[in-house]
Amino acid sequence: MADTLDQSEETGLGYQSVGSSTADVYAAQGVTLAQSGRLTKFGFQLKLAAADPSWTLTGYLFADDSGKPGTLLATYSTVATSTLSGSDSWAYFSLALAAAPVVAASTVYHIAFKTSGNHGTNYVQAKATGSSTYAGGVYNIGDTTPAWTSVAASDLNFKQYYDPSALPQGAFLLHFV
Repeated sequence: MADTLDQSEETGLGYQSVGSSTADVYAAQGVTLAQSGRLTKFGFQLKLAAADPSWTLTGYLFADDSGKPGTLLATYSTVATSTLSGSDSWAYFSLALAAAPVVAASTVYHIAFKTSGNHGTNYVQAKATGSSTYAGGVYNIGDTTPAWTSVAASDLNFKQYYDPSALPQGAFLLHFV
C-alpha cells in the first residue's frame, strides 16, 4: 500500500532559519497522529537561504517529553541540501525510512531535521506560520546538544505520512489514556 497523508500544516507565510547558528541546528515540529501505522516519511517546506552549501539534513523521530522532543525513536534518511531547488523556490524536502517505526494514533511525536553544522550565511529556511495554528504540537529548535527551546508563536509547514498496511502481522497497538 502507498504512503497515506496523516497530518499536515501548510498555512505558513513566513520562515524560520535553521542552521544559521549553533543555537538552531535542529528543527522539530510536534505532531499528533490521527492514524496508527508505520511513520514512513515526513517533509518540511524548505529553501536555501544562500548559495548551495555542501552539507546535509538528517531526519529524526522523537517521543514527546512535555511538549518538547524526548527519546530518539528513529533516524531517517540523510540527504544533501544541494538537492534543494535554490534560494528563490520553496519545495517539500522529504525524509524517509524503509523500516519505519510503528506509531500510535492520538499520540504526540516530534518530526525533526538537523543540519550538518553551523554555516553562517549558508543555512536553510523552513516555511512557518506567523502564529501557532497547528493544534497537534509545538515547534522547537535545538542546539548541538540538543537542548530544546519552544517557539510558541510559530509552526513549521510539514506533511507526515504513514503506511497502515505495514503493521507487523498479528500486531496491535494499545493506547492508554
